[in-house]
Amino acid sequence: MRIEELVILRSDGLINIGFHPRLSLLAGLAAPERMELIETLHRSMNGADGSTELHYQDELGRSLVVRRSGGRRRVSTAQRGAAGTLPLPGPADLPRITHIKATDLGVRLDADGDLLVAQSVPSVIERLIGWMGRARNAGGRGQSSLAVLDEPLRGLDTRATWDVLDAIERLADMVQVVYLTNDIGVSAWGEQASKSGRIAMNGVASFAH
Repeated sequence: MRIEELVILRSDGLINIGFHPRLSLLAGLAAPERMELIETLHRSMNGADGSTELHYQDELGRSLVVRRSGGRRRVSTAQRGAAGTLPLPGPADLPRITHIKATDLGVRLDADGDLLVAQSVPSVIERLIGWMGRARNAGGRGQSSLAVLDEPLRGLDTRATWDVLDAIERLADMVQVVYLTNDIGVSAWGEQASKSGRIAMNGVASFAH
């Protein structure tokens, strides 16, 4: 299961956020905007938000759309006639999120966001592998979920951050990853890594109110 696009209808127009099949780095998001985007993804996956459409591809290769219409969640195919005789997904088949934060990787911060306890890169990567494994089987009926990394490397120095980001890029082969950040060092890594085409970097500062 792969998330392809989130479409958000706002009073000032549409916001279209596209997702890479492996790793998408969404930059320019401070903490409130990251949380708002995560909550919007949750609502759209459940068909609980009338102002969004979630486009995704299921394990059968069908492009599907989750939207709310007439007060009900509706799942439809993006292309007319693409469903054939196969049933459309039910609630248990809809995409899900595994939300991964700095504390989940053993990175402890104080109230100001300063690093309290330093973790070695191997330790952070070991925890990351564990969380990616959970994400791989956290979806409905044992399918993979979307791993959303919410600024998980705050407080690490640039060298350590880039080493872990390299590991995240490799782990994106096992589960689709979205990395939310407002860190210029992470953005610099994303600009370089996106040249390979194996990840996508998008600035979504317009998502903020």
